[in-house]
Amino acid sequence: MFEDRYRKYHQKIRPSDALNRETLALMQEAQDHRASEPERGFRWRPAYTVALAGAAAALLALSLTAGFWFSRGAQYIEESGDLDTVVSGGSADRENAADVPETSGGATGAEDGATSEEQPEAAPPEEEGNGESGGEEAPSGGSDSDETAPSGGDSGGSAESDPETPTDSEPEKPSAGEEPEEPADPRDPVIINDDETRTYTTIRAFLDDLKNKKTEGYGTHYYTARELIIVPSLLPDNARFRHFYLYPQTGRYAYSYLFTAEGVDYLLDIKVDASSASTLKELNQQKEAIQEEKVLTKFSGNQMMVLFGTSDLVTVSLTAVGSDQELTREQVSALLEQFALERCSLTNTIVDLTY
Repeated sequence: MFEDRYRKYHQKIRPSDALNRETLALMQEAQDHRASEPERGFRWRPAYTVALAGAAAALLALSLTAGFWFSRGAQYIEESGDLDTVVSGGSADRENAADVPETSGGATGAEDGATSEEQPEAAPPEEEGNGESGGEEAPSGGSDSDETAPSGGDSGGSAESDPETPTDSEPEKPSAGEEPEEPADPRDPVIINDDETRTYTTIRAFLDDLKNKKTEGYGTHYYTARELIIVPSLLPDNARFRHFYLYPQTGRYAYSYLFTAEGVDYLLDIKVDASSASTLKELNQQKEAIQEEKVLTKFSGNQMMVLFGTSDLVTVSLTAVGSDQELTREQVSALLEQFALERCSLTNTIVDLTY
């Protein structure tokens, strides 16, 4: 009721134009001057204190450590002398030690660390030692570990050919002038047992040790398995096995055969440069990869190169016994017509051959 009366009396009332303009002006001014929140001041937080304290402590520790090591370096230079002097002095000692077997009779001169010019009196012990103990390592005494058990027979035979070879000779691999004495017959096996080489008289003996994880260096320098070992699956007629070399520092290996063709004896030397796994996981990956690998063959001079997959390279060298003339590519291809390689299978009987 009151609403109707209000509308009846005031329905014709309208604001004046001046009032409308004033109202619009005030609204525009208010729109151009919107209120904004006051700026917040910087507040110091406890986390800032902790972070700055940690950074200061780390900087202090770094300064103290750097100062300590710099002082140690200066002290070392004062005590040891210049680095070039130390290196050159070590090289000179090694050269003198390398010359000892040729001038003063082997291990005695090496222990004294002097040349024959400095110690001429070292000559009499050389005459007493019969001059044959100049650093060559005894085949049968070079290793007393279980890995050499399969080659005990041949090692004993080698010891008979050189009974005076000392068992406590230097463990380093003989240098170019001190290589192990070749057998009387160049076709016989060459037994080498030192820190860098272990000899097996059959591939089967090596595979048995590998199965039992007894090969030297296994688990330390390499991991491998029978499935990855590359061996012959076919050999020339009347081929005989000579020796198998394992290199414990890398897990690589090499082996040799002897065969006769048209009255000429040939040495067939096989060297396998395979990428050994460093972990068991990598070993399993290599086993899976060989299922799809391709094998490529190439001849060059007296050698045949066989690539298994992308990284395992086998070098097969063929030489005639007692001849210095290198075989040609055509001769090698013809002589190795009955020769093939494979990843070692369970049915491979060639690995049982002996000399």
